[in-house]
Amino acid sequence: MVTGTIYDYGAVTLNGSRYMPFNEYRGKTVLFVNKGDVNGLNEQKVYTFLKNSCPPVGESFGNPTGRLFWEPLKVNDIKWNFEKFLVGPDGKPVMRWFPRVSVSDVRADILRYFSLVHQQQQQPYYIPFRP
Repeated sequence: MVTGTIYDYGAVTLNGSRYMPFNEYRGKTVLFVNKGDVNGLNEQKVYTFLKNSCPPVGESFGNPTGRLFWEPLKVNDIKWNFEKFLVGPDGKPVMRWFPRVSVSDVRADILRYFSLVHQQQQQPYYIPFRP
């Protein structure tokens, strides 16, 4: 079981000008798309957290010989560019999408999640999100 939240982490902005603590986004829903070292010995800690918080989106890499450039290879590694993670306002990852999932499917999942969060705020019991 993974402990903590995304608010325990941060990242350098895309242009490298500053370190941005994710605590700045407390209470907001955030969509993460991979950038930088996301696998291997030099992976960013935030991606270790995200990958360990969500089940893998695929069970294999196919034949990785000569195609992958990181070690060690783990089943929960990010498979390709544009794998996405949705983090809820409580700072905990909610969903993970394979890179080839269409944007319209990602949008529909996010809207469904927002609807469930809204329902949860209206009702006294937790309604789990099930993709």
